[in-house]
Order: sequence, then structure tokens, then C-alpha cells
Amino acid sequence: MQPLSDEAATVPEPSSRDADPAAQVDRAWEQELLQTVLADVRATLSEENARLLEPRLQEGREVAEVAALLGLTSEQVWSRQHWLLQKLRARMQVYTGEQLGKQE
Repeated sequence: MQPLSDEAATVPEPSSRDADPAAQVDRAWEQELLQTVLADVRATLSEENARLLEPRLQEGREVAEVAALLGLTSEQVWSRQHWLLQKLRARMQVYTGEQLGKQE
């Protein structure tokens, strides 16, 4: 067996699934699909409901924080979030033909 050249010895070994090109393509496709679905659903929403998408569903802010930000009660945020998730799942199913996520 021949020794590795100095250059080949410095190339790091892939250590995670991030190094898998197929996994990278899959994640990029999933992100594009999600952005497409979000834009599609956002276009059908009132301004108030659209404003809930980013802080709650995309940024993961706490319900109380989003309620204060939007001038809603926590119950209203929970209710609208439930409704938005149903819309997103239904639209995702249109694009993929598959049911996604747990149904509430």
C-alpha cells in the first residue's frame, strides 16, 4: 500500500450526514418546497393572520410574546396557529401528494 500524499492526508473525513450530497439536495428541495407552500398560503391570508406566520411558526417565538406583539390573546394565537398549520398541511399535501405531520 502506498502512503498518502501530504495533500490527501489533510482532507477531512466526512463526519456527518451534511457531507452526503444526496442529503444536501433533499434538504435544499424541502426548504424550497416549504418556502413555496408558505408563500402560497400567505397569499390567501388576511394581513393579521399572515403576521402570525413568521414570529410563531418560522421563528418559534413563545405564544405570549407573539400575542403581545400582535395585540391578541394567547388563546387567539393558539387558535390561529392551529388553523394555519391545518392550511399548511393541506397545501403541502397538494404539492407532495402525502399527508405530512401529525393531524391535530
